[in-house]
Amino acid sequence: MVRTWQFSSSDVAVVPSTATQPENRVEIRLRSATVRQKTVQVTLAIANLGSQPANVDAGEFSMRLPDGTTLFGDAPVLDQALKLGQSMLAAVGIGNSPQAPNLAPGTTVEMDVEFRDNRRDLRRYPVLDLGMDAISINGRACTDQHLFLHAPERAPIGENI
Repeated sequence: MVRTWQFSSSDVAVVPSTATQPENRVEIRLRSATVRQKTVQVTLAIANLGSQPANVDAGEFSMRLPDGTTLFGDAPVLDQALKLGQSMLAAVGIGNSPQAPNLAPGTTVEMDVEFRDNRRDLRRYPVLDLGMDAISINGRACTDQHLFLHAPERAPIGENI
């Protein structure tokens, strides 16, 4: 039997508009965070609250554990294969190079990321700090913004599970 925990967060990361683009505002919320023994699977909801399309791009995510360890998140294998295939085709002149999607005003897109650590049980931590630096909106990184993922009350924090 594999026990999993659904972590939660009430935090919201907001990419504020700039002076040159006052009509753009994008909000990032946690949709779900499933924590298994060695794996954390996170789904983020990215909503364009502005009146103009927003270009959404993501690099490598980081998650900080309470003990100071930093884990780096991977996109699903299928997404990586698709991007690699598009890049290879574009290199030989077929199609376009992969570009970050434009998010229409008032719409939301989901983004999945997975973290893994084979050395520790990730269900034992009360809080996980997910940095938003990997996401950029219209070329502007979401620096110094975090979503703090909290374990449910019934989670046996600190116990051997």
